[in-house]
Amino acid sequence: YERQQEEATVQQLLDWYKELSDAFQYAVSNNWLKVSPIKEVDPCLDNSPVLFTDFLMDWLKMMKSRVEITTYAGYTSSITKRIIPYFKQFNYTLQDLEQHPKYIQDFYQHELDRGLSANTVIHYHANIRKCLQYAFQIGMIRSNPADRVERPRKEKFKSEVYSAEELERLFTAIQGDPAEFA
Repeated sequence: YERQQEEATVQQLLDWYKELSDAFQYAVSNNWLKVSPIKEVDPCLDNSPVLFTDFLMDWLKMMKSRVEITTYAGYTSSITKRIIPYFKQFNYTLQDLEQHPKYIQDFYQHELDRGLSANTVIHYHANIRKCLQYAFQIGMIRSNPADRVERPRKEKFKSEVYSAEELERLFTAIQGDPAEFA
């Protein structure tokens, strides 16, 4: 509950910032002020940086009620088993990632070097991107750093089919078995 209040407060501050910015801009356009003092204020700057891993866990909790249970299970597995262990060792904040998107790219390369498929890393990218997009939407960062990295290329599916000889051996092997086709 306390976290929801904090998120609502961030959104309210951003709304008030927009209203004040518009009001000061109106005053400048009518020559009531020479320059808008609001330009000195940046609502995205915060003196207390948030660790990316902490924010990722908060985002994951929020997603539980917004996605199907199987989707949530996939998110949880990817985030807790791969993404968090990697980023936790560096203690990157949201602002660190915003300023240095290469840190995200380094994670992708690390996972590819460990032998994971590009398609799996693409799933990790989707989780990271969605989380950082939410951070951007609520004003914790000014842009989504995941939009500034190269996502691995999707691997094309390569199908393998049985030859006529292999099919004959399969049908012979399952003859009389409940798995045999009618």
